[in-house]
Amino acid sequence: MLKFFRKHQKFFFFIVTFFIVISFSFFGSFRSYLPAQKEEVDSVAGRCIDGSSFTLKELTAVSRLLTQETIKSGMPNLLHDDFLEKSILRPQLAERLAAAFFPFLSRDLEERLERVKSYQPYVHPEVPFICADKVWESLAPKVNEHLQELKAQLKAQPKTLSLLASLFLEQKKIPPDLVKRMLLLQQKQYSWISPDPTLERRDLSLFGFDSVKDWFGEAFIDLISQTILSGAARAKREGITLSLEEARGDLLHNAITGAEKTYGQKISLEDASRYLFEEAKLLGFEETSMVAAWQKVLLFSRLLDMSGKTLLHDPLFYDGFAAFANESAKVDLYELPQELRLGAFDDLLRFQFYLEKTAPEHALRADLPEELLSVEEVEKRCPELISSALRLEWREVDLATLSLDIPLKETLNWEGETAHWTLLKKEFPVLEKEEGGTMDSRLAFLDALFEKKRKAIDQFAREQMVKNDSPRLAAAFEQAPLHHEWVSFRMKGTHPLPFKGVKDLQAFWKALQSSEQLENFSEDGVHYLTVRVLERAQNKKLLTFAEVKSDPLFSELLERKLEMSCKEMALRDASFRTKEGGVKPLSEVKERVGALLLAPLFRALERALGCEGKQPSLDFYAWNRFVPFVQRVKAELEQNETSFWISCEKTGARVPWLIQKREALLTRKDPQGFDVEELFALAPPAWSSVQGSSTGAASFFHLLSRESGGVEGSEALREKGKALLADDAKRLRFEAFLQELQEKGGIVEIKRENG
Repeated sequence: MLKFFRKHQKFFFFIVTFFIVISFSFFGSFRSYLPAQKEEVDSVAGRCIDGSSFTLKELTAVSRLLTQETIKSGMPNLLHDDFLEKSILRPQLAERLAAAFFPFLSRDLEERLERVKSYQPYVHPEVPFICADKVWESLAPKVNEHLQELKAQLKAQPKTLSLLASLFLEQKKIPPDLVKRMLLLQQKQYSWISPDPTLERRDLSLFGFDSVKDWFGEAFIDLISQTILSGAARAKREGITLSLEEARGDLLHNAITGAEKTYGQKISLEDASRYLFEEAKLLGFEETSMVAAWQKVLLFSRLLDMSGKTLLHDPLFYDGFAAFANESAKVDLYELPQELRLGAFDDLLRFQFYLEKTAPEHALRADLPEELLSVEEVEKRCPELISSALRLEWREVDLATLSLDIPLKETLNWEGETAHWTLLKKEFPVLEKEEGGTMDSRLAFLDALFEKKRKAIDQFAREQMVKNDSPRLAAAFEQAPLHHEWVSFRMKGTHPLPFKGVKDLQAFWKALQSSEQLENFSEDGVHYLTVRVLERAQNKKLLTFAEVKSDPLFSELLERKLEMSCKEMALRDASFRTKEGGVKPLSEVKERVGALLLAPLFRALERALGCEGKQPSLDFYAWNRFVPFVQRVKAELEQNETSFWISCEKTGARVPWLIQKREALLTRKDPQGFDVEELFALAPPAWSSVQGSSTGAASFFHLLSRESGGVEGSEALREKGKALLADDAKRLRFEAFLQELQEKGGIVEIKRENG
């Protein structure tokens, strides 16, 4: 096959190139059938900062050019080079913009804040661990962070626009279709989960927002467009020039680079010109109007860029700074392992539930128990947390796949026989309507059925044929791959196994306990197993928190507990009841239920951490749950550095919480989360204080030595410094320009005929 492709690779390359070019050319021809936007009437809409007027047509051209990104054809706008994202929607600038012109934006921001507060991310109706939150947490973790910050706002304020901008930029990293694909894959991983029939067609866009206008409102777009028009006028007054030809050339460059980035293929200048013409037409303008709009955007951009290009940089300053930044400290770093880091309140609920089932007592103390209950005691409380293992050898046969090899003629002959027809009628009652009683009449009746029903009957028939054909089944087992693996079984509950078709795990476990080998075992009549026990674990095992932290069965147990607690609270507190008197869904009150259950723990942690009366967020308690324990471990280590709390091979198996130790090099520019002032104020062999973090990573260090820094990296630092200073200069120029716009009344409410 590879030889064939190598021989004809030039031909295939020509074909692929031909179709890519044709598809890009199709932009123009297809877009011409799309309804173009209505061209605005050319009337004066306002005045720029220099007193010159701008028309509604000029304003609309800038607005559409920068914000037209979701078009029904599915083709992206390759022209604007993400100008808004790069230059305006950076959180600091967005907040300054909102602060300067909040009266123009307040109504739109209030509407969007209400939409945010009422928004509920997708959760699978049966298993809450399959949810959009978890996908964001894995692929774009700041989505959840910004979303919670937005929901915490009591009313719209300039910060609201900044948070919306941050969330808008972050969610672009993980499009809704990707979130949906991840969720669909997750629900397919577990055979015992019923697929959500609504997921395929569900819109998973955040808040249902699909465009810049949806996210920020028309007033924001008008504000940005007026700012750009005034900025372009100011640039001209300051002597900054840019011709229409240069602006058109920049648009063509954006189209060519955008096509290469989006489609992985370079396009010709002719194709880019055609795309530019058709895109202008789709936006409702002549090409010259759109080029003029982009000219104004570029002039505004150059006005801001000029501030950063005039800065001077002293190389000696960067050499000194590099030496300062490279100062280092060699330490023994002690930290919680990744699996014990609680990053959110939901993680804390899981951990406390685990303690409730496994700790001797006082699960709600700030400190942690030194050891857990015995396996026998935990099994009485929660057998789902106890497992035993068998080393198994097995072969697996899927009748649905095996039956596909049976010829159609053989299937029809089997179906037509009287004994088999009787069996089919029990499974498919529709066959009772057949009255002929002969093989021909039965097959004719089958031919008259709907295709879907007929396929189901044929598949069932073939599976029955295989099931009762011992030689065929034996041959299939002989050809099936042989597996060897240690397999864990919980003492109660359902959990995934490395083979399919076993749903009653406890019955399967008991069968393996009473026999060393199972032949042709099947629970569902589709998946067949031949299993042999090679070895048995000597003792049962208590699952660690790391093993159950993301476990579906453990999540289900926690949900049941919270559901019961919610019902009990609803009896005493009307806020947990609906208007009709029923109990509110747990998804609406889960955090409140959890907070009430853990209230004693919260008070204990506040006392231990010295933050009583400060009312921190729920996540704060998760982040700092292990801090009192780590403080105790540190105190013990200061007395004896061979404490049994340090993870090593000799550590006792029943020690539940172990601290990891590693040698690390901390520097001023990379202190790995520690306080730089404390780090370089200490003298060896001092111990640091315990450092908590928003990831739940409680840690501390033992200072071994310190070293002065060299000037390595000063060149890179100089370039980075230039970029940072230039960026800061642009920000200051932007803020000064906004203030001038505000003072001179350079922003007005735009009146349109359609209201």
